[in-house]
Amino acid sequence: MKGRLVLIMWDGDPECRACGLRDAGWFVELADQGIDQALALVQADPPDAVLIDLAELPAHGLEVARRLRRDQNTHRLPMIFLDGAPDGVQSARLVAPHALFTSWERLTSTLDDYLKLSGED
Repeated sequence: MKGRLVLIMWDGDPECRACGLRDAGWFVELADQGIDQALALVQADPPDAVLIDLAELPAHGLEVARRLRRDQNTHRLPMIFLDGAPDGVQSARLVAPHALFTSWERLTSTLDDYLKLSGED
């Protein structure tokens, strides 16, 4: 297993996206039931990275990111934002300036690069 991810995704087909990541060797937990569920999942056992899909309900994803950044136990947690409209991406950059930004199509290679940079590969 490459590592543990929490996928925060409100619409679309989150289970399908999670399966694709699992097939690539990641342990993925899905947070798709609301802001409180997402925060509880991440804060209970911080993952190697948090993935936040900005394509649907970006304000919800941004609120999760804001709260994680304010929490002393999760403020340094790596975040990867996926897709989204330009204004949502711009807002995410303000909330989490050190986060990675990518698309679903490039996510697997982004995660592999992340592993190499963090020395976990």
